[in-house]
Amino acid sequence: MQALRRDSGRARIAASVLALLTAVSIWLSAGTLATPDGDTGRIAVLPAIWILGVLAAIAVAAVEAARLRVEHAWPLSISLLIWLPFLPGSIPTAFFVWQGPFEALVWVLVAAGLLASRPPRLPAGLSDPARAPWLAAAIVAVASLIVFAQVRGVIPGGDEPHYLAATQSLLRDADLKVANNYAQGAYLDYFPGRLEPHYLVRGLGGEIYSVHAPGVSVIVLPAFAAAGYVGAVVTVVLIAAASAALAWLLAFRIARRDAASAWVGVAAVFFTVPYFFHTFAIYPEVIGGFCVLVGVWLLLELADGREASTRALLTAGAALAVLPWLHSRFAVLAGILGIIIAARLVTRARAGVLLGRFLAVPVIASVGWFAFFYLLWGSPSPMSPYGADTSTSASYMLRGLIGLLVDQQFGVLTTAPIYAVAAIGWIVLLRREPRLAIELLLLVVPYALTVASYAMWWAGSAAPARFLVAVLPVAALLIAVAFEKGAAPRRSAFVIVVLLASVALILPRAFIESGRFIINNRGAIDGTLSFLSGIVDLPFGLPSVHRDGGSVAVRDAAIWLSLLSIAAVLAAVAARRFVAAAWTVSALAFASAVTLAIGLVSGAHEIGTVTADRSKLAALATYRPAMHQTIVGIDARRRLTPEEFLGAMAVNISC
Repeated sequence: MQALRRDSGRARIAASVLALLTAVSIWLSAGTLATPDGDTGRIAVLPAIWILGVLAAIAVAAVEAARLRVEHAWPLSISLLIWLPFLPGSIPTAFFVWQGPFEALVWVLVAAGLLASRPPRLPAGLSDPARAPWLAAAIVAVASLIVFAQVRGVIPGGDEPHYLAATQSLLRDADLKVANNYAQGAYLDYFPGRLEPHYLVRGLGGEIYSVHAPGVSVIVLPAFAAAGYVGAVVTVVLIAAASAALAWLLAFRIARRDAASAWVGVAAVFFTVPYFFHTFAIYPEVIGGFCVLVGVWLLLELADGREASTRALLTAGAALAVLPWLHSRFAVLAGILGIIIAARLVTRARAGVLLGRFLAVPVIASVGWFAFFYLLWGSPSPMSPYGADTSTSASYMLRGLIGLLVDQQFGVLTTAPIYAVAAIGWIVLLRREPRLAIELLLLVVPYALTVASYAMWWAGSAAPARFLVAVLPVAALLIAVAFEKGAAPRRSAFVIVVLLASVALILPRAFIESGRFIINNRGAIDGTLSFLSGIVDLPFGLPSVHRDGGSVAVRDAAIWLSLLSIAAVLAAVAARRFVAAAWTVSALAFASAVTLAIGLVSGAHEIGTVTADRSKLAALATYRPAMHQTIVGIDARRRLTPEEFLGAMAVNISC
């Protein structure tokens, strides 16, 4: 008994030591750092020393009150990342990443780790397949509308107003001859600028028809008629919410009825940058993604051996029939899904009847689709609105695919690294249900190659990976499989760490400068990356196809993926021990991979990554004389006066 008490006492003392270290981290996090002379001459601006004493006392008291043992307190050590930029002596410039907005991620990982060390039971509503999909839909809808209200200054943009102009033409003139609507400035109700019709060739009789397919314009028409632009946005938001609900159900099924895995899959797609910022955009992608999910739903029903009801066949057929009307490129998705489902149906009894029910709506819709082009442009070809346009070519495919995957501005993996977990899920699914895994691959890969063949693979002025959004919900299923506890418990902590980092990348885009970072234009620098570090020139630490070309971007991406893979292996080894320790190793392994990757990629570009003037401006923006009373020249090893600090913050402005 006495030995047990000694062990308990030591565990409590160790937890108190971790709490004291965390108090120092909080104190450092409340300060700021400037590098007025580059990577030397660092100046730390910190709160008064007495504040550190108060924080230390509170931290120890909190450990005692919570009776926190060291096996549960290990996540507190993640906060030591915040110490890296303040270490004395010569330090790698990549350490500066952990000063500034990146600190928020550190505290999220600490808090999540403490919660994971004593995981609560999943509330009944979150694990009940009858209620959880509705909750997923509600969360997506509410989050999307909140962010939409924050970013009204930057949307609608890109092609969005042109879809709405066609809606107005249908409402006012009952036709798709949009020239008069543009001439009358009808779009001024929702777009504060001058627009010209989007067309490449005139239709029959010299009429101007929009080059954009009419499906989106028709679908948002009722709500637009009732509430204008906001009504159209709400329509897309509700379709995104319905997609989240359906994705939850499908992920729940494919992950062997594991509710936690379903939530991870839904969060990985619907609450990360590539998909989330399209939930309130007037584009075909979210609507197309819902139609794809409906097709995948029928595919899973057939894969499970269930009888295909007439209603299910007609519903899935109708969903696939809608796809080409949203955009001609979606005909690829409709065709592939149709063939895959038909291949399943032909093996059933009464195959001819089942196929007839499934294909009835698509056949009728396809006749109408080809007739649409013939009546407006005089040719049944879906390419007739584009004329002799040569913006699609197989020669663009490799560069486009690299960009859609790893470009820092528009790539799926760069803006949401959690998508890399989908590859693990696919391998697990291949072992378990090989035919289904191959069918999903056949759905995604040909479509990705198709959109990569566009010269403007980045989709112009749009949120990242717009052209891939229609197939991204499929990744929710694969990520759920990768997370499934019965299949791979050792991956859980690392997957959640990567998921939190991916979700966190939404926040600066959504809430900084009214959404200015959401939409990138073709360039070399991602605005979000520049914001995330006031000291390090972070864009040079990540791949950029526009800046460096495809081969260099692949090299940079390989560095990142290799280091993150090593981190994942370390996390898997640590998962054999306590949950809190596994979480801590996962978080620190992930952070180490990020730090090392930024350093190696920046070094490969031979770019000086420390931005002295920007660090000065960032330090001045956060400096509060009443609180920041401890000013230290780290390299000079002496305290500075406020006057000396302000003098060092002078910014060189050259004309």
